[in-house]
Amino acid sequence: MESVNIHEAKTRLPQLVARLTRYDSPGETKQKRLGFLTGEFKVPDDFDRMGQDEITPP
Repeated sequence: MESVNIHEAKTRLPQLVARLTRYDSPGETKQKRLGFLTGEFKVPDDFDRMGQDEITPP
């Protein structure tokens, strides 16, 4: 742990505080909810083949 005197703390306060805190702390981020649209729509069985003629070269 680094110790600083009062004069140094007054002159370098923003830098010292920036070292203590993170701008993107884990508590501020939103958690993603997986599966929140389960059952809301149906994916066709041929979904992976749709548009195959346009994608593959002749």
